Amino acid sequence: MRHTGRGHAARDPWRVTELREIPPDVTAAVSVLLRPFAHAPRVVDAIACRMVASRTRRVLVTGFGRFLDVIDNPSGRIARAVDGRIADGVAVTGLELPVSFVEGPALAIRAALALDPIAVIGLGVDQRTTTVDVETRGYNRGAGLDVDDRTLAVLEPGGPPLVYSNLDAATFAGVIGGRVDDDAGRYVCNAWLYTVGRALMPARQVIFVHVPDSGLDPERLLAGIGTLFGDPANA
Repeated sequence: MRHTGRGHAARDPWRVTELREIPPDVTAAVSVLLRPFAHAPRVVDAIACRMVASRTRRVLVTGFGRFLDVIDNPSGRIARAVDGRIADGVAVTGLELPVSFVEGPALAIRAALALDPIAVIGLGVDQRTTTVDVETRGYNRGAGLDVDDRTLAVLEPGGPPLVYSNLDAATFAGVIGGRVDDDAGRYVCNAWLYTVGRALMPARQVIFVHVPDSGLDPERLLAGIGTLFGDPANA
């Protein structure tokens, strides 16, 4: 979301603890990991499967919920639409996040640590564009108030000024009908790319996609996931 206005959405019931509270032994911390997902039963199911040594290749897709006058956020709608789908042998888990500088990225990171996906794809809406923009850089800067009436001028004190996506943005953009972009703004979407990228790369591939108000066909997103991460034997 490239937005600098004031957030007034209702408080999201998902609460996330500080990242430093995530135990190193993720598998042994099932109760801690599942607590934030009480309102996302499919995510709980996916995590439970992972905890019993599921070896399914998985991609995590996150979108955002309501904020300001965006009641039905298209990014959250897309994440819900692909949740539970299979893309060329790759299981897809979709998760809707609060539009929060802290809790949005934190919940995505927590889900990734539990699910162990091969990639994490973030989605957000940009009301100023009519194109689908595949973002390749996250900036260590923030602006605007989130749904908690909070802003972060610096996302990570002492952190690098930029984080670069490690996913093949050009190929992905080509399949989903988007274009490659290098400026995710300074709002929560940018915070997602910077913070999630810092936490999960290089072990996992991370990228962010801005969609317009009209959204993105979920089938195109699944095609992009299948192209990049699907089983070569199915080609």
